[in-house]
Amino acid sequence: MSIRPLKELSRNDFAIAGGKGANLGEMLKLGLPVPPGFCLTVDSYVEHASGLADKIIPLLKQRDWATVERIAVDTITDSALSGQTVKELLAAYHEMGS
Repeated sequence: MSIRPLKELSRNDFAIAGGKGANLGEMLKLGLPVPPGFCLTVDSYVEHASGLADKIIPLLKQRDWATVERIAVDTITDSALSGQTVKELLAAYHEMGS
């Protein structure tokens, strides 16, 4: 599953939802005013950014930060989400309503 509703997440879900998703879920559980929402899972992100690590690890070792940034941005923005992820994303968005 590529999408997780925030209300199903907690601080224990860092590995699934990343820091922001897990913390927003935890805030909801504590009753803090967080709008309803969802997040893409870490697995979805990893799938989307496949090959990124191979491209940037040598540059990280060289501390070539500008090139790392450019390659990371280009890799993420130039690749399409999988069809399944798009379906899940649209379904979650429509489920939220207006």
